[in-house]
Amino acid sequence: MTTQGVTFASQDKLPKLPIPDLDKSCNKYLASLRPLQSAREHAETEAVVQEFLRAEGPELQEKLKKYATGKSSYIEQFWYDSYLNFDNPVVLNLNPFFLLEDDPTPARNNQVTRAASLVISALSFVRAVRKEELEPDTLRGQPLDMYQYSRLSVLLASPPNMVARLVKTRHQNTLWFSCVASSTGSTSWMTTMT
Repeated sequence: MTTQGVTFASQDKLPKLPIPDLDKSCNKYLASLRPLQSAREHAETEAVVQEFLRAEGPELQEKLKKYATGKSSYIEQFWYDSYLNFDNPVVLNLNPFFLLEDDPTPARNNQVTRAASLVISALSFVRAVRKEELEPDTLRGQPLDMYQYSRLSVLLASPPNMVARLVKTRHQNTLWFSCVASSTGSTSWMTTMT
């Protein structure tokens, strides 16, 4: 991966996502189930987990370690496969909900002005990511992984099966963005390019 701009400048210095210890993962699993199960159910689950740890668990753990060799994240491809191939309506099932507060500038609180402001802000954000001008997110002064930001606005669901896939455009720094607006019974659309 190239790291030329500010946004991705720290990517190569970030630690790899560690593979958790199998015993600790199983103990956390059991602890998370304890309040949800009766004593009998939990005893049955513990027996299944112990059998897993004795039988296929260690072999699967070794396969995971082998798979993770040379990858910065062993879960990334699994996430893409799960998220992009999910065939239910994405908006309702996988995207977080958010509620927008009123704009702090009262003059921008009517719907048309607010919508225009949100579109411009979204385009500015994605443009900053594409041009690698966005400062990296940090936690306690340490840079965080910004790689997923490069995946913004490159998702395409195409017929006939409508399976989503990541698409890299010929002009990676050019963003085509379609916007549909509906008001008082009429619908308008526009395409922008940044």
